[in-house]
Amino acid sequence: MCCVTPRRRAERRRSPLKLKASWEWATAGRKRSAVLLKGGAPVKGLRSYLPVIFCAMCAICALSWPLSFINNHLPSDYSVFWAAANMALEHPDLIYNDAAVTLRQAGVTDVAGTLRPWAYPPTALIPLLPFSLLPYQLSLTAFVLVSGGMFLFAARQLFERRALISMALIALSQPVIFAALNGQMILLVAALAIGGLVALPRSPVIAGVFLGLAAAIKPQLLVFAPLALLAGRQYRALGAANLAGLAMVLVSLAFGLGRWTEWIAAVGRFRATVESLDILYRNVTPTGILWFWGLTGAGQLIANGLLALAGAVGVWTIFRGNHPLSIRLVALAGGGLFAAPYAMNYDLALLVPAAVAFIVEADRRSAPLLPALLGGMLLVSGGLWTAPVAVLFVLVSVASYAWPARTLSVDQARLIGDASAEPVGHTG
Repeated sequence: MCCVTPRRRAERRRSPLKLKASWEWATAGRKRSAVLLKGGAPVKGLRSYLPVIFCAMCAICALSWPLSFINNHLPSDYSVFWAAANMALEHPDLIYNDAAVTLRQAGVTDVAGTLRPWAYPPTALIPLLPFSLLPYQLSLTAFVLVSGGMFLFAARQLFERRALISMALIALSQPVIFAALNGQMILLVAALAIGGLVALPRSPVIAGVFLGLAAAIKPQLLVFAPLALLAGRQYRALGAANLAGLAMVLVSLAFGLGRWTEWIAAVGRFRATVESLDILYRNVTPTGILWFWGLTGAGQLIANGLLALAGAVGVWTIFRGNHPLSIRLVALAGGGLFAAPYAMNYDLALLVPAAVAFIVEADRRSAPLLPALLGGMLLVSGGLWTAPVAVLFVLVSVASYAWPARTLSVDQARLIGDASAEPVGHTG
């Protein structure tokens, strides 16, 4: 029989492991372990079946998309991107001429009675230029495959366990399918943003470049990226992000300096275009909800300012603490949604990998359940209830993980492992 010395008994009585949680953080790359609260190991029960349940729901919802496109002949938004990139090579002075860009799409989609303008900044044209050299259908296919592949590869880095069903959930989610079928740029932006967050602990310069490029393409969703890097004391990444963004601006000057003033004017016209298309119900920002229900003028401006402030506080709180990549992604993207007056349901693809991370980790006793349930609703959401679900998902997730008990100090993290790793909370 094993002999237990009095000294060993005393050590066991003093050991904090019986009473307190073990600690864990995410390290760069795919091998990212999670040290969970005591009793936080995977358990059997309804929580463990959430990925399967939501995957089945996503698969059922996904069946409706091909029928919708076949029956309604819905035009792809990529025709706008392809036309604008073509104009940038041939007639850059017409990029923000709404009628000219719409006319350029006439040969590839139905534009009868509608305006289909280009409302992105000139920097967003740069990644589209190589694809604009191809015929439209081939260009659309190539762009979706490249941007979608980058997105799935970046999202894969968030998962160590249950990776197969995690990727299935992402691929079958409503926002991702909608973005892919429309050839939207959000998949490319999400790939860069997620890649930046993954690279941040070990390669801050590369992370900054990725985040800077993403913000140059879709600035409204990455508006708080500088604040996030500042809150996390990632000064090298912040400098790299600024340089990457500046480089994109300098390259875009090849289209003409006047394109930037024309873009500002185009953004102002874009609101009227959106209202004429009767698609406000797909606006998923909190300000968009108020806009849809009739709040305009000074009231809308005040609400937009307060919501932007709330988004900034969430970003600062999460990035100031030591939290997992999934909630950092929610805070960064959610903060952008709170600050932006306009974003569509395909833009929620940026939140999908984090929502899936919450779902697959819901079988941990220590993991908060409500963000996982709201994340599952986000994956299958459509129509009028998409915006409220997205807003609740961001609010509840940030509130759940911002609680002090879910963070680690750097000193606590260093006591149990590699001091060079970046400590974060458990992988809820």
